[in-house]
Amino acid sequence: PTSAINAIDLSACFYLVLAACLSSSSSFAVHSKRKRLERGGAEAQQCVGPTSAMSAHTPYGNFHNYYAFNKVEERLQFLRSSPALLQAIQQIVSASETPSLNVLDVGCNAGDISVALATLFTSPPFNVPPASLQVVGADLDPELIARACTQHASAENVSFFTADLMKPASLSHLPRSAFELVLALSITMWIHVNHGDEGLDAFLRRLCSLAPLLLIEPQPWKCYRTLATRRRKAGLDPPPLLAELTHRVEVVRHIHDVLVLEGMELMEEMGTTKWGRSLRLYRRREQL
Repeated sequence: PTSAINAIDLSACFYLVLAACLSSSSSFAVHSKRKRLERGGAEAQQCVGPTSAMSAHTPYGNFHNYYAFNKVEERLQFLRSSPALLQAIQQIVSASETPSLNVLDVGCNAGDISVALATLFTSPPFNVPPASLQVVGADLDPELIARACTQHASAENVSFFTADLMKPASLSHLPRSAFELVLALSITMWIHVNHGDEGLDAFLRRLCSLAPLLLIEPQPWKCYRTLATRRRKAGLDPPPLLAELTHRVEVVRHIHDVLVLEGMELMEEMGTTKWGRSLRLYRRREQL
């Protein structure tokens, strides 16, 4: 009968539509999963570098291709537009008849940011006289310092030294014992996983003792988890003290609290980079 044929046709149409929907849903799910994996991989790379960069020779994040995946401009854009940093630098330079701005870039790697800082501070709107500026890049990896000296041999107002701030005697390698501004960009995690909670606190106290201004970029806990995953995929052991750390999810807040206890105050949170880290400018209270 015609009614039976129509029913069969409708039933067939129903199953065809259902199959198409299921196929589309499956394709969408696969596409979404792929996107999540790609996004996750990109975020991980921005956190601690690609798995290929991991080796037993980079326990402190001293990657020899660091600036390939952490571009200098990512940080520089925030410094260039920071009213608090501009005010602090101008105040330092105008405080003396013989102004000087001595900058220490801790964990400078191959020196790209150190050189960029020298250009930034001698240009508008900072306009520090070149004769008044000296940028010192320090890193514990002698190979990176050798590369910095070679690649930036012609850079003015910049010098590089091998120094490990976790070793007080190493500070004697630097050309001076006090600075006006210290930078510690994305190195707190490496100190933390290699020297533990007490080591991190000691490092922060040392930074505060070196200058009245501190620009710090602390790594959040998600970077620690990514680091452990990347090392496992590279066939390496987990960071030595990772399992023993007590400051975890709240590690960025803990860093802030230590700096405040050391007499620093937050001047400005400049913004968050595309990989989820904030650049924070601190100053010693009643110092500026």
